[in-house]
Amino acid sequence: ISDSQLDDIIHSKEIAVGGLQAVVVNIEVIRGREEEFIAYTLQNCQQSIKESGIHRFDFMREQINGCFTNRFKLVEMYNNPAGPQKHKQTPHYTAWASQVGGLMQKPRESEWFQS
Repeated sequence: ISDSQLDDIIHSKEIAVGGLQAVVVNIEVIRGREEEFIAYTLQNCQQSIKESGIHRFDFMREQINGCFTNRFKLVEMYNNPAGPQKHKQTPHYTAWASQVGGLMQKPRESEWFQS
C-alpha cells in the first residue's frame, strides 16, 4: 500500500456520533517466537487498516531499558461499537488468530474503552 493510499484510507474514515471504540489487546509471546508473531501480526494489521470500520490499528512491542521484551500491544480504534465484532469476522483476522494462537505464552487479554 502506498503512502497516498494509506492517507486516503485514514482521511476517509467516518466516526460515529458518540466517539470511537478502543480495544487494547495485551499479548505475551513465547520467548524465541517473537519474529514469527510479528510477521503474522503485521500481515493482519496491513489488512485491518483497510476495513471501513477501523479508524486506527497500532501494533507495539514493549521495550525496557533499550531491550525488547516478549510483550506486545495492539491498539485498535473502531469508528463505532460494532467495529470489533465485524473485524473478528474478516478472513485476515481469523487467519491471524489461527496462526498466532500457539505462539502466545498465555491467552491474550483485552481492555475496552469509549472516547
